[in-house]
Amino acid sequence: MNPYLSIIVPVYNVQNYLKKCIESILIQSFQDFELILVNDGSTDDSGKICDEYLLQDRRVKVIHKLNGGLGDARNAGIIDSIGEFIGFVDSDDWIDSDMYQVLINLQIQHKSDIVSCNYMRTDTSKNDDSLKIVNYSRDEALNDLYSNKFIKWIVCNKIYKSSLFNDLLFEKVVILEDVLITPQLLYNTKKITHIDKSLYI
Repeated sequence: MNPYLSIIVPVYNVQNYLKKCIESILIQSFQDFELILVNDGSTDDSGKICDEYLLQDRRVKVIHKLNGGLGDARNAGIIDSIGEFIGFVDSDDWIDSDMYQVLINLQIQHKSDIVSCNYMRTDTSKNDDSLKIVNYSRDEALNDLYSNKFIKWIVCNKIYKSSLFNDLLFEKVVILEDVLITPQLLYNTKKITHIDKSLYI
């Protein structure tokens, strides 16, 4: 039986941060996932760390590839994924232990194509989360994105119905790959749900 969620982590020369990132995913309260670590041609010990987790946990997959950049690494993970939904975590970040449980619960409750949460920086001493839950149509979500309210440009604070990537992948650019794909993903959805809670760090 395929996992409900595929979590894709692009990895490039992050040996000092990678374990914290991976551990924050493996201890999620939501457990029905596969974790795809895409080693994008790392020249440090990042690839070795990925292989260590491959041997430790059956939910972990590892892809080793030549360096192609962040978007290309995410694409490799998308192509290899088998989950009904997809999430992304950058390898120098980490996530709250309940992040995916919260997002999946909202997806099931509201039957949404995309569910997002707030993110916070590690140097933020407080947050003003209201825990408010907002549902958007496609046009409402795009308006919110461009007005910079709840819906943000980054891809890592969201889960996506995997079929959204059937005909859409990340551009192979050096920067701003999130900015290029996020409006397209929103445009292809019928319903987006956001919770005003900081779960991605």
